[in-house]
Formats: sequence, C-alpha cells, structure tokens
Amino acid sequence: MPTMQTKCPHCGEKAIIRDSWVLSDTCRKIKAQCQDPDCGFVGQATISFDTTISPSAKPNPQVNLPLSRHVNRNLVFDSMKQTA
Repeated sequence: MPTMQTKCPHCGEKAIIRDSWVLSDTCRKIKAQCQDPDCGFVGQATISFDTTISPSAKPNPQVNLPLSRHVNRNLVFDSMKQTA
C-alpha cells in the first residue's frame, strides 16, 4: 500500500502522514512528519471536502457538498437521470 504524503511547509521535502482522526464526514485531522532528519518538523493539518466535482453513486444523506462552479451542472443532472 502506498504511503500517503505531503510536502513539509519548512524545507519542502516529503512529509509522511503518520496518523489521522475523523472530525466529521467531510473533515479529517492529519499528523505529518518531515523525512529530512536535519529538519525534523512534525505538524498537524486539517483536510476537508469543500465541493463536489463528480457526484457519488452512493450519496450519504448527511453530506451536502455544493457542486464546484467548474462543473457543468446540466451534464451532471443529465447523467444522474440516465442512471436512475
């Protein structure tokens, strides 16, 4: 399984995500550790979903994410009608 990673905000090297916690259906807190031993940074970040680019085929009724403004709404609604 590939290791999830991001970039260290200080030195720019890769930072491995070591742990995460669920805050809500759309939000997680992560702990990341820089892989440069000379840097040594460990920090937390929050990751959240803001918009929908492609609607779920199994939507959670408790999650209401607006469509991204870049999405052609008519195409999405047409494809949803075809699968229903």
